[in-house]
Amino acid sequence: MLQALYTGTAGASWTNSTNWNGAAGTQCTWFGVVCTVGDTNVNGLNLFGNNLTGSLPATFNQLTVLRDFEGSSNQISGAIPELTDLAQLRRFAVRNNTLSGAVLVPANTAAGSTCTVTANKAGDAAFSAAPTVQQSIVIGGAVVLATSVPTLGDFGLIALMLLMGAVMRRRSFP
Repeated sequence: MLQALYTGTAGASWTNSTNWNGAAGTQCTWFGVVCTVGDTNVNGLNLFGNNLTGSLPATFNQLTVLRDFEGSSNQISGAIPELTDLAQLRRFAVRNNTLSGAVLVPANTAAGSTCTVTANKAGDAAFSAAPTVQQSIVIGGAVVLATSVPTLGDFGLIALMLLMGAVMRRRSFP
């Protein structure tokens, strides 16, 4: 999957592609790839402002232990890949790109967790100028909030999360 990401986003033209296309098992040494110590599973990708041009691969969903993707401030275009198999995903940030299409977040996110998707959607008149955030908050295996709203920046997102926390504390769950 990482090779498809490299190829699909013109990896040879990235600002930093140190160690990419290395031998199998070396992916944790590649620029922007984050792994847990002692593990070769990719749980983070930080490719912010790295001159990625092109589309994210449809196989993006194969990074099943991915928790965080930072692909903001590149020239990524095309459809946002399906994210439904990424049960551990907590953040998918692709601000300042020209992506389009629906954002499908994992329905089986761990109980009590939040998955935040921030994207600039091309061709969507309502959101073409401002990023959107898709929030899915899961309690007891059920999605209790799934909403898409224009972002207010990090402080607006924090305010939304505080508000949701206050609402959740007022409700009693068995």
